[in-house]
Amino acid sequence: MFVKPLVIITASLALLGAGLPGATASTGGSLEQRAPERAASIPESEVQPYLDAMTDEGIPGVVAHVRSGEDSISLSSGAADLAQAEAMTPGHKVRVGSYTKTFTATMLLQLVDEGSVSLEDSVEKWLPGLVPGGENIKLRQLLNHTSGLFDYTYDQAVMAPYLNPDGTFTVSNHYSSPTELVNAATSHAPNFTPGSDWSYSNTNYILAGLVLEAATGRTYAQELHARIIGPLNLKGTQFPEKRTSIQEPTAHGYQLYGDDSGPMDVTRMSPSFSWAAGGLTSTVEDMSRFGAALVGGELLSEARLAEMKTVVSAPEDGLAYGLGLTRIDVCGVTLWGHGGDVPGYHSNSFVSGDGKIQISMVATAGLDTWNAEQGANWSSAMHAAICP
Repeated sequence: MFVKPLVIITASLALLGAGLPGATASTGGSLEQRAPERAASIPESEVQPYLDAMTDEGIPGVVAHVRSGEDSISLSSGAADLAQAEAMTPGHKVRVGSYTKTFTATMLLQLVDEGSVSLEDSVEKWLPGLVPGGENIKLRQLLNHTSGLFDYTYDQAVMAPYLNPDGTFTVSNHYSSPTELVNAATSHAPNFTPGSDWSYSNTNYILAGLVLEAATGRTYAQELHARIIGPLNLKGTQFPEKRTSIQEPTAHGYQLYGDDSGPMDVTRMSPSFSWAAGGLTSTVEDMSRFGAALVGGELLSEARLAEMKTVVSAPEDGLAYGLGLTRIDVCGVTLWGHGGDVPGYHSNSFVSGDGKIQISMVATAGLDTWNAEQGANWSSAMHAAICP
């Protein structure tokens, strides 16, 4: 059975919020920011036991970066490479999946700040003839998933090169161009009239990446390095558009299918099917650096950041989604961030609205192959990092 590889919203935030005292997904209105009354230091004992429990339960490796005020720690558990018995460390590079969307949205909003693009521009203006009805879809609707466009990851022909006959993921070097992904999406009828509903669609962010290229005349990777990776000195972050390998040292990603062969190593899967929707590789410390810079106003004007935080209700998931940012409320703390899922990896990165509390975590196992206990330990680790 086909499993959607890039959906992050329901699974990631449900794991954080479900069954935890004071943890809810925020769905509308503004929330008062109330910093938890906790010690400035972060005892390793608060989070590490849950990471160890996850690896004890079969997740190959887990890493976390936790910050409270000026204090921070980086933690790890398990193996980065099961075949080589290599220990997992926070410096290992991982695929971060849909956390890429926050980078993509940030760059497009930088163009708005510069006056070269408007969120009210139509898709047709920047990508003429590519999307049927594109004159009725605004760039804002791409970023907050209200365009109604079909998600190409549900197209069987698109995903077939990456799947075994039984629907499990396999290592593949197949290349799908962004335009091919869009064409596959638009071969299906839209889910709804633009602006009338909400539905998470990776197609939106493939188009956002193409608009970025059309507006700047440069590639997505060039803009990413010039606008974010370079200025923030994110040495562990790359965009391997066509390369199946991940920058060394590599944390291998696995699918836990539970058969006799053990965890399936899917590290060298082509990232092309995710592109501007989920193609980044990074480290937990780089993820936190980016999130802190974004919420702290280093990357966008105050007006653009406010627009990024203007959320719409996501009825199908009970969430609040802005422009490449999700909002949740845990222990009375409003958190902003995103999660990510690609085969072999699951990630979350959230920072409080005042920038004082932060948690970034990555596990090297595809979320669709987790069990309930692994998920409970993941949410407990995040909860321990955020709450008093």
